[in-house]
This record gives sequence, C-alpha cells and structure tokens, in this order.
Amino acid sequence: MPPKNILALLKGGDRRTIGRSNQVTAIVSKDSGQFPQLIAGLWSSDQLVRMRTADAAEKVTRKHPEFLLPYKKELLGLMTETEQQELRWHLPVMVPRLVLNPRELQAAISALQSYLKDRSSIVKTFALQGLADLAQADPAKGEASVRPGVIEILREATRNGTPAMKARSRKLLIQLERVSERRGRSRFLTAEAVRNDNTLFTALHFLIVLESLQSQPVPEAIRTAAKRIGQPAFVAQQDAGV
Repeated sequence: MPPKNILALLKGGDRRTIGRSNQVTAIVSKDSGQFPQLIAGLWSSDQLVRMRTADAAEKVTRKHPEFLLPYKKELLGLMTETEQQELRWHLPVMVPRLVLNPRELQAAISALQSYLKDRSSIVKTFALQGLADLAQADPAKGEASVRPGVIEILREATRNGTPAMKARSRKLLIQLERVSERRGRSRFLTAEAVRNDNTLFTALHFLIVLESLQSQPVPEAIRTAAKRIGQPAFVAQQDAGV
C-alpha cells in the first residue's frame, strides 16, 4: 500500500542527492492517482521537496506525458517564474511533452530563451534541449514554424556556448535537420505529384501495372484518385482495357 503522503519521502538530506526520488517515481508510475499530490510538490515551501518532485515528475512523465495535461497553465507559469536551478533543469524537458497552442508555444520559447542567460551551464544546456524538443514537435510550416529560429540558436551555441552546450547543440542540430529534411521531402513529393500531371500519371500507371501482374482488378481508390486530379484520359484507358 503506497504511503498517504509521498512528498514526505522527498524531505531531508541536502541538495547534492535526489533522496528517495526514484522510490516516489516507482510509486506514482504504478498509481496515477498519486500524481496530483506529486506535482503539487513543485510549489512546496521546502526547496528539497521542489527539487526532488521535479526529478520524479520528469521521470514519471517520460512514459506518461498525459499526466501533465491538467497542469499545463501552471507549468508554463512556473517555468517563467522559478529561479530555482533544479526546477530549471527539469521543466525544459517536461513542458515540451504538453500539447501547446501557438500562444503557449511562444511563451515556452521565450521562457527557455531567458534560461540561456542563466549562470548555470546545466540550465542552459537543458534549455537548448527544451527548445529543440519544442521545435521538433511544432506542426507549423514555413515562417510560422519555430524551427528556423531554434536552429539558429543551436548554431550560435555550437560557436559560443560552453563545452556541454556545444556538444548538445551539435547533436540536436543533426536531429532537427533530419526532421526538416523528412518533412521537406514529403511536402515536395506531394506538391510535385499534384502539380505535375505526368509524374502522377506515371505513378498511377505503375500501380495499375502492379495490380495487373497479380491479375486483380484496378482498385477503385486509384480510379478515384485519377478523376480527382484530372486524368480523364487515364480513366478512359482503363475502362477500355488499355
């Protein structure tokens, strides 16, 4: 039976240890009903409890990010307001696990940019991680996307950051650029298929050939796609058995 007050397990000792944070992580991971009590510890008057709560909450929500959803407004506010170093380590990792609207996303980006002015190299490194996570999750495209701005911040960190920031930024840039390439390739192929009737005609014809080799009828979906993109000649050929 889990203890009635899991925050009591996070008290005592000093800031050099996480105390029984891992024990609390295991308890809450098995009993989601304990999570509201855990998250409340982020606002405890005891700085050790706040620190260890942040550690445990981050670990729990790696597998259960949905636990954070009811606390989105509070977490965004805390990330902006807190001066405690340990919370500034963990919040940049947790907040990107939330589903954010454009206004909330910009608020999170602004808060993390302010963390880059922190004296702690660890805080700044986690801020870079948070910015990259937000950029990777951002569904916006083009000028509306936060990715170009974040990529520039990471590039600047590879030039002028601490050794830890430089190493982390290089890894994050590789990840972001791969995501951008995949999304760009997908959009390019889709746009080209729509703009270039010859390309689309060839693709449709290739599918038909594959179907004919298997002695199966032309799928209705392919015929519908041909009609939708304006290939009546293609449809007529298939109707005529060409």
